[in-house]
Amino acid sequence: MKKNNTLKMIVISLVIVMFLTMIIPATTMDYLGNAKTGDVSPMGSWTILSNLSIAVAYFSYTAIYIIAIAVFYSVIGKTASFNALVDKITELFGKAKFAFVIVSIIFYGVLGALVSNATTASNVLILLVFVPFTYIVMSKMKIDNKAILASTIVASLLGAMSGIYDATLASVFSFKLNLLIILIKVLMLALSLLVLIAFVAPNASIKEDKVEEKVEAPKKEAKKPAAKKVATKKAPAKKTSTKGRKKVTK
Repeated sequence: MKKNNTLKMIVISLVIVMFLTMIIPATTMDYLGNAKTGDVSPMGSWTILSNLSIAVAYFSYTAIYIIAIAVFYSVIGKTASFNALVDKITELFGKAKFAFVIVSIIFYGVLGALVSNATTASNVLILLVFVPFTYIVMSKMKIDNKAILASTIVASLLGAMSGIYDATLASVFSFKLNLLIILIKVLMLALSLLVLIAFVAPNASIKEDKVEEKVEAPKKEAKKPAAKKVATKKAPAKKTSTKGRKKVTK
């Protein structure tokens, strides 16, 4: 039922977008930020199908890149040295799971801010190379899957939103390094990562706690109902009276 509902929502959204394109005119923005209103250009079903082919053409390299990472980790995951490295990191942090979560958030957040580019956000995909390794280590440490997602993908996106310096814009528009702008971006990055750490780190060991509760919870023995004692009353012995009996004399 959930899959059918999702498909229905997608179809309904596409129909709404097609209807809005018949009313709302197209608008473009120039480099100075001025909006220019164009003509109404309705979008039909054939346009949606053609956009799918364009999406495949644009993002096919991303799919190949993700498949290559998956193949790489499927091969290296069978080596003894890789497994030994994972075990060593797991033993190093031990029960301090929150510390590894904090390190992961800072790592992905800072690198995301350094490699991101406003015009080509796909640069953040470079960090996907490290995500499977982080997932394997955190899974072995029995960290919750939501915490793993927040410590890797969400932290990378926060770093990309706080890009320190855009090389493309600097080369095209001859932008110069502005220390005030960089300081603002660094403060925004630090604040966003601190908020993410505050929400994720305390809940990093939820998965293990649930498992321990299921395993260590002693099973209560079912008390057998006490057998009810049925009181059996003894029948009173019958008294034989000698009255009324005549003695027989010879």
